[in-house]
Amino acid sequence: AISVTTKALTYPTQWTVTYTYDGDGTVSCTSSSDTYVTCSVNTSTKTVTLTPVKVTSSAVTVTLKAGAWSNYSAADDKTISVTVASGTLAWSVKITGKATYWETLTANVTNTNSATLSYQWYSNSTSATTNGTAIAWATGSTYVVGAWLVGKYIYVVVSASKANYNSTSWSDVTDTTNNTTAVVAKRAITIKASDQTVTYGTAIANTTWKVSLSAGSYAAWDSLTSITLTQSTTNVTTNGTIIPSAAVIKKWSTDVTSNYEISYANGVLKITQKKATLTPSVTTID
Repeated sequence: AISVTTKALTYPTQWTVTYTYDGDGTVSCTSSSDTYVTCSVNTSTKTVTLTPVKVTSSAVTVTLKAGAWSNYSAADDKTISVTVASGTLAWSVKITGKATYWETLTANVTNTNSATLSYQWYSNSTSATTNGTAIAWATGSTYVVGAWLVGKYIYVVVSASKANYNSTSWSDVTDTTNNTTAVVAKRAITIKASDQTVTYGTAIANTTWKVSLSAGSYAAWDSLTSITLTQSTTNVTTNGTIIPSAAVIKKWSTDVTSNYEISYANGVLKITQKKATLTPSVTTID
């Protein structure tokens, strides 16, 4: 006779079922539906391996048979009734990149089951990964942080789906360990005044083309639209300073200055002597 221990199946894990057989015939197996479960017999180890092929809530019957041989008649068939439950996707997500205005955040996914992924980025006033505000059009694996998100947490929800697996989702939020700051920081730049040499009595050029960035960079489509340059003296000098302040940065016509952490660096001012003119007053007497 054949005796069988039955086990449940969960996709895609194979299950090995042991059997005992005291006859001298050949043991074989058949599945009532190879679409869902296949089977194979190893007569040396006296095991039958059940392999899930597709999820089904309907029972699939695997039948073990042992035919007649020289000293034994055929054993009664034994059946194993199984269903196939959905598997569990094994993966995780971690946000990398700087949480700073106009820097790129990336949702790095460990996707061990090669599932199909979809993304949605959110902003939030807390570090929770629920009840945030969906960011419009932010549905890719990367996100360039917008100006309006300074001071906010950013989190991403990644949804995964694959045939024969339970659909699931994972999320991660910006933090100081992986993203420098937990909330979106202002973009840091240093504006340096260019050195200028003028003649005594002549004012320095007070325009945006007389400064440059010595550290950091502007976000795309942002530009410096105005700056104040103040000279430390109006007298002749070789070591005066030009002091920049009150920068205004715009993205097209929108003022985005508040999204920058601005530092200033002075320029060197040289004022050279002005050549004096001497004009005598001459009176002609006839």
